[in-house]
Amino acid sequence: PSAFTGALSRRSNRRVAVSLPPAHNMPSKPYENTAPYAVSGSPSDASCAATPGEAVATTRCRRREKDTHAQASLNSWKGRIVDVHTHRLDAPAGTAIINLPIETLRDPSTFQPRCGCLYSAGIHPWATTCADELDELFAGLADLLTHPDVVAIGECGLDRLRGGNLDLQTEVLLRHLTLAESYARPVILHCVRAFDLLLQIKKTQNLSVPLIVHGFRGRAALARQLLNAGFDLSFGRHYQEEAFQITPPERRWRETDMD
Repeated sequence: PSAFTGALSRRSNRRVAVSLPPAHNMPSKPYENTAPYAVSGSPSDASCAATPGEAVATTRCRRREKDTHAQASLNSWKGRIVDVHTHRLDAPAGTAIINLPIETLRDPSTFQPRCGCLYSAGIHPWATTCADELDELFAGLADLLTHPDVVAIGECGLDRLRGGNLDLQTEVLLRHLTLAESYARPVILHCVRAFDLLLQIKKTQNLSVPLIVHGFRGRAALARQLLNAGFDLSFGRHYQEEAFQITPPERRWRETDMD
């Protein structure tokens, strides 16, 4: 659709190599005595100071710092995050990324993180049916992203079977990706029968943050396509064994989602 095409920028894609936690073996019990992860602030202007004639170099400097920051976020999860996406608010502290309910985006003041827990926040594509509410939800999301325990954005994405029209879903996803770049947060993606559009977005957007497709159930051919494009894959209870096996352990996650 023309709205979708117009929404995408025409920048070249740059693939970023990110080291991800080896989450293919789920431990029999949660890790213990895990300290909460803290996110440092955005790169300061002072760290990338430039004369008027160095504007381009300044932008590149800031981008490199954000790239490093997003990678450091993922590296900090190594060896302890065994459930990269769950809706269980009572998940064991320090072992899971807990997805906050949309009610928390509506009123961020209600967010009361448990000690040692890590969280993600985002607007699910199913919630895009209420277009009039989106600005309020994004304001709440930006508020939550200032909290050190909200370490990822999502789940957000595209769904051809449910939610608002696909043009609106695309616009909402692009707004998430803009926030992810601004706050240097990994993105947890929901995608149903829209991988063609997701791959197009990845190709046309100059993204530095890691992108994780959650609940992946596709075949090996699609897994290869996504991996080659720079996505990482998360597997829940149901998945294609060949797709699971061809995904490198360092780019393979496990999750419980709604289980």
